[in-house]
Amino acid sequence: MNNILLTGASSSIGREFLIKNNKKKLLILAQYNKSRDFLNFLKKNKFYSTIIPLKCNLSKKKQIDNFLKKIKKYDIQIVIHIAAKPLILKNFLDLKKQNFLNDFNVAFFSIFKILKTLLPIMLKKNKGHIIFILSSVVDDKKISSFTLNYNSLKFALMGMIKSLNKEYKKTNLIFSSVSPDMMDTPFLKNLDRRLIEIYRNKKKTKRFVQVSKVVNVINRLIKNKQKSKGKNILIFN
Repeated sequence: MNNILLTGASSSIGREFLIKNNKKKLLILAQYNKSRDFLNFLKKNKFYSTIIPLKCNLSKKKQIDNFLKKIKKYDIQIVIHIAAKPLILKNFLDLKKQNFLNDFNVAFFSIFKILKTLLPIMLKKNKGHIIFILSSVVDDKKISSFTLNYNSLKFALMGMIKSLNKEYKKTNLIFSSVSPDMMDTPFLKNLDRRLIEIYRNKKKTKRFVQVSKVVNVINRLIKNKQKSKGKNILIFN
């Protein structure tokens, strides 16, 4: 496994990824923003891998410009893009342009800038793997109500990863994605707990997707590089 850039490293998926990939000779650039306990998390756990925490608000131009200068110094060959703002529910008529900008600045335009910086380096070496964490909403049967800005973001990211895969299909660069159904994580902190439980009870298994399962899928994509090219893996249980 090569040097890795992990956005949204302080998220539940990010932390689980760091724990499950705790290996010597592995370097991970871990982008985080406001999570106060993330540095404590890194100190408390005994990591054999080299983890470099990089604090950056991905929606701030100056911060992301400095962030890009830092990551360019490393030989990044794997990018795992998790960063996203917590989910909110809003009626379409209550949505404003800023709601979309908040989500897109953090999760869409940030990875656009990151890839504009890293892809030329990857192309020169003809080696690289980009993985987006999407959502089950990209499956038409699972699209949710009152989350138009979130749904739009995930479809936009899917469009980006599919377009990149098409554009660079004759190279050794690999573009893939993972689309999990609802997970019981702080990403849902703004939602009424009753709504979360209603959704869980509607599922046949009565269970949320486990974060560990999502990380296992990410690791399989990394391990089986060529087989994962252009794949979007939906996870429902």
